[in-house]
Amino acid sequence: MSVQPNFRTTQPHLTLSAVQETAIVEDGQIIALLRMVWGGRWLILAATLVALGLAQLWLSTMARPLYKATASILLDPRTEQFTDPNPVTERMQPIDETIRRTEVEILRGRPLLGTVVDDLRLVEDPEFNPALRPESASARIKSLIPLEKTDREKGATEARETAISLLANSISIRNLAPSLVFELSAVTSEAEKSTRIADQLAQNYIREQITRKRAESDEAIRWLGQRVSDLQHQIETSNAELSKLDTTNAETTRTLVQTRRLQKLDGDLTQARAALDASRKALETLPATASEAAHESRAAQVSIDAATLRNLERQYRDLEAGLRDETESATRQKLLEQQNETDLLVYGHFLTRLKDTIAREGRQLADSRLLAPAVVPSMPYLPRAPLVLSMSAMAGAAVGLTLLLLWQALRQTVRSAQDLQDLTGQKVIGQLPRLPQRRGQSGLAYLHDHPDSPAAEALRALRTNIVLDQLLLGQKIIAITSANPQEGKTTLSLGLARQMASLGKRVLVIEGDLRRRVFMEYLGLKCPQTLLGALTGETSLQGAVCADPYSGIDVLVGAKPPGNPADIFASNAFLALLDEAREQYDYIIIDTPPVLCVPDTRIILQGCDRALFVVNWNMTTKQQVRDGIGALHTSGRKLGGVILNRIDPKNRQEFYYSGYYSTQTKPFWRTRARA
Repeated sequence: MSVQPNFRTTQPHLTLSAVQETAIVEDGQIIALLRMVWGGRWLILAATLVALGLAQLWLSTMARPLYKATASILLDPRTEQFTDPNPVTERMQPIDETIRRTEVEILRGRPLLGTVVDDLRLVEDPEFNPALRPESASARIKSLIPLEKTDREKGATEARETAISLLANSISIRNLAPSLVFELSAVTSEAEKSTRIADQLAQNYIREQITRKRAESDEAIRWLGQRVSDLQHQIETSNAELSKLDTTNAETTRTLVQTRRLQKLDGDLTQARAALDASRKALETLPATASEAAHESRAAQVSIDAATLRNLERQYRDLEAGLRDETESATRQKLLEQQNETDLLVYGHFLTRLKDTIAREGRQLADSRLLAPAVVPSMPYLPRAPLVLSMSAMAGAAVGLTLLLLWQALRQTVRSAQDLQDLTGQKVIGQLPRLPQRRGQSGLAYLHDHPDSPAAEALRALRTNIVLDQLLLGQKIIAITSANPQEGKTTLSLGLARQMASLGKRVLVIEGDLRRRVFMEYLGLKCPQTLLGALTGETSLQGAVCADPYSGIDVLVGAKPPGNPADIFASNAFLALLDEAREQYDYIIIDTPPVLCVPDTRIILQGCDRALFVVNWNMTTKQQVRDGIGALHTSGRKLGGVILNRIDPKNRQEFYYSGYYSTQTKPFWRTRARA
């Protein structure tokens, strides 16, 4: 049974509820992401500075400044009722969103923009006439292909339409709702040009309203004049007809006499009909025996009475027809008189309206007025340097962050003890921080000068785990290896040996990497004897070791071998040396070469009790860890654990001593010397 180092708040084998585990994982992922970003801050900063430099270069050399000028107008629409006898001008109420949008579309309309193009002669401006611009290389290449006419071959009409289209792109109209104020803005490459265009557009808009009202006034005058002329002719015709129908008092008296005569004729007709009926009855009742003369006399009387009746009826009809004509003439006269009075009244109204319209002609008011003319801008509107620089900085930071994430994703390095444990299936018995080394100072010197530092505490925790395992299993010879060079094995081996020696143990450190041979440099020793002397029998084990003056550990340094180092470690002399050291020392630590580089480590492990595999934090890839562990398994020796080395405390919280030991104590001998 081994004791896990107290580096994590939760052990990997503990099981939490699903909700708590999800929350912890999410928090850990966020914190890990933030730490990763902080670790790559220099890459992000570099990308940001590059983006800012490119943006500044573009602003200073390539960007074309654009200037914006704005004129303000107030919409105050009034309707002119030219044919209405009421007051001429009436304010339109209410002014809704439809009117606002209509005015905006009128301001954007091509007819109005065309007047601006003509007034300012924008067709002669290269900014609005591409045909006047210097011909680019791409344009020259296109001109060689006779597919369509080039801009230089287009006519004046097409050039004007092009200028209107480009002007429409540079014009913006904005209604300051809910008010009736409209802002007319023009953006061009020249400040004065933008001012002229904005002012000209406002003036032409107001002028167009006046022109439209003048046209309406002219049309009203024409219509009113025609109407007055028609009424005048109608009145004259009525007067002429009335003059023909005009009667006197005598004619009125004659009408009365004729009426009385008609009444008398009506009585005479009644009497004549009665006389005729009596004559016919007398003729019918005359006896047949009456004389012929009597019959003739009665028949003659009937004829006389019938002739009298017919005469009276003819007189009655003539008199009735004449009276009827006179009555119709009188009625017609009255109607004509009433119509004439109406025509005179309407004629007077239209004549007055015509005079008022003619008097007001040329004095029409526009529906809008200029509130504020455009002011010549002193600073470019585009590009906005602060905005460009800020956006470039954000884009650069985003690119840097993307590169960082891509780099981290492609590297597939080990970044946590949990990842290392899941990857290898082995317990992580140590997590060591990166040692802050100065120039000319090794990691061992830092550990010696800072015995209470987080790194020293982490090393003591690793020692505790190894000692407890050694007490239970009786293992003495420990080989420390890694997958690649420069993963901190040598510093770890010597530092761990010094920590074990501080417990009063006899410790021997063997330099197993005969190709590098850095022990004497790291410890500052000059050893006359080496490992090869002990193996060849030139000296004994005790005669070959050197003592570390700071900790008292024995060091067996390596030397350049005459042949292959693997052959030396495969010899029986090396195994015998280890057996001898096992009898004399409590712990033997062998600093071995990288397992993926040379076969020496797998041979050395044949004489060792256990192996410790060192993984460089955020440098060793997961595939290298797998390959290294697999190579160790071929040696047949048990892997006693893995160590995550050189952790950056600023990027990981796997290492907890930095928060607890906030002060660094000096070695006791320095404190005593200062006292």
